[in-house]
Amino acid sequence: MHRQTPLTAAFVGYNSGGARALVDTADDNTGMQEMKGSMMFGEARSRVESPQNYGFTSVVLPAKKGKDGKIEESAEAYINYIGGNRSFPVAAVMDDRRHRPWGLKPGENAQYDDLGQMTLMRRAGLFMMSLDSADESQQSQSSGAEQQQGAQAQKVERMVSMRHVEKSKQPRPKGNGSTEGADHKHEGETVNTEVRCTKGRIEFRAGEKVVGFYDVAADTWHFLSKIIIHEATEQTWSKSPKNDHGMTEA
Repeated sequence: MHRQTPLTAAFVGYNSGGARALVDTADDNTGMQEMKGSMMFGEARSRVESPQNYGFTSVVLPAKKGKDGKIEESAEAYINYIGGNRSFPVAAVMDDRRHRPWGLKPGENAQYDDLGQMTLMRRAGLFMMSLDSADESQQSQSSGAEQQQGAQAQKVERMVSMRHVEKSKQPRPKGNGSTEGADHKHEGETVNTEVRCTKGRIEFRAGEKVVGFYDVAADTWHFLSKIIIHEATEQTWSKSPKNDHGMTEA
C-alpha cells in the first residue's frame, strides 16, 4: 500500500492545485485572450491564456501600482494547472470586486464596466444604460494625489446607440498570433440607421444625417425628410396646460 509523506502530499498539492492571481494586465490582441499577473509570492507569469465564454468577452482594467511598482489594487484571476503541470497555467475566470455590481436578484444578470454603464436584465425588463461621468480608468495605475486629481476630472458625455451597420469580418492571425496595433471597428465601419440617446437629446439618424430629434431643454421635436406622412383616425391640436403627469391634455 502506497502512502504519501507530508512532503510528497505538499508537492502533489502544489503542482495539481489551483491558485488565485492578481491581474497586472490583460492582452486582448491575441486569438485567445492572455493575462499577465502574479500567483504565489514571487511567482510572476505572463502570456497565461484566459478563455472567454462564446458570445461574451471582456477585458479587465490594468492594476493600480504604487511607486515601488507593486500591485496595490487589481482584478483577480483563478488559475488551473492543466494536468497538474505547473508550467501550463490557464486563467479560468477573471473578476474585479472593485467594480462588479452586486445585489442582483436570482435570475438577473448584467454586462457592466467601471464607468457604471450596463446592459441589465431585471425581472421587470431589459435596460441599456450609459451616463456622463469622469473616466477614472486613465488614472487606474496611479495612486495618491494623482487618483484625487482623476476624481476631479471633467465629465465625459456618453451615448446609448442602437444601430444597423456595415463592417468587414475581423481578420484572424494564424495560431494564436498577436494582432497588436489592429483597431477593428466593432461598432461599425459605416452606420446605415441609428437611434442615439444622450443626456439631453434623442436622435434618429440615417448614416451621419440627423433626420429627427427631441431636445430635452427646449422640449421640442424636430423632423427633417423629403416627405412626412402623418396618418391618424383622429387628430387634436391643443395648447392646454399640462396635467399632473406633465402631459398636454387634448
